[in-house]
Amino acid sequence: MAGEEVPLFCALLFGAAFKFGASYWIQRTRRKNLRCVGTISGLYIYPVKSCKGIFLDEAECSRRGLQHVSGVRDRHWMVTREDGHFITQRQYPAMALIVPSFHGNMLHLDAPGMDTLKVPIEIALVRSRVLTCKVWTQTIPAIDCGEEASAWFSTYIKVPDLRLVHAHTNLEKRPLDVKKGPKTMRVLPDDEVAFPDFSPYMLMSEASVQSLNAKLDQPVGIRNFRPNLVVTGCQQHEEDRWLVIAVGDNASFSRVKPCHR
Repeated sequence: MAGEEVPLFCALLFGAAFKFGASYWIQRTRRKNLRCVGTISGLYIYPVKSCKGIFLDEAECSRRGLQHVSGVRDRHWMVTREDGHFITQRQYPAMALIVPSFHGNMLHLDAPGMDTLKVPIEIALVRSRVLTCKVWTQTIPAIDCGEEASAWFSTYIKVPDLRLVHAHTNLEKRPLDVKKGPKTMRVLPDDEVAFPDFSPYMLMSEASVQSLNAKLDQPVGIRNFRPNLVVTGCQQHEEDRWLVIAVGDNASFSRVKPCHR
């Protein structure tokens, strides 16, 4: 997607959390059974879990989420306590004010009252820096981003001994947690995720947010729901019934579960 809307096609209507995959079955059926249901109107990436997102004009779809041309992937950094358990906006709303940006081979993080934290996008795999982290009930190894990042987050969030960690591509992968999904969820052996709550992608429509705002005294924006893919041109909540979708000619996704957000 580069400055233009991309057609979105849907098959097997019957959603919001999706996994990426170009399986043989999808490729075989898409041309026969898909119908156009809308267009992609927004792409968002959230480099650090629970921090502010970035709107993108274009992105690459990978099995572990959207990837910016700089190499930054969605939710591949995460803040943890000293014991490795992740923290989010749920406990610390100030995390929503941490703003990421790309600058060459560095990821910059800015927050009110703080100097800019600069983190390398490519981090060397040093085994002595590998920590065991936890996302809900799943454990995953990650690379510690160092003392400067630890001090920055601890100072801003006002919680001691916080760590910023990175999901290095050469470390053990985290599979989708089938226990959190419906019994009908189809998971392949190579399905994986970095630090999102459940799946690598979250999709929602503009119409669903407009429908919600019609019932609220104070409207909310679509960014409140932290989607990766935003769709326009469909009816409200229509995306809840999509089982398989394709974006353009190359990207295919299958629905795994609704997002309770």
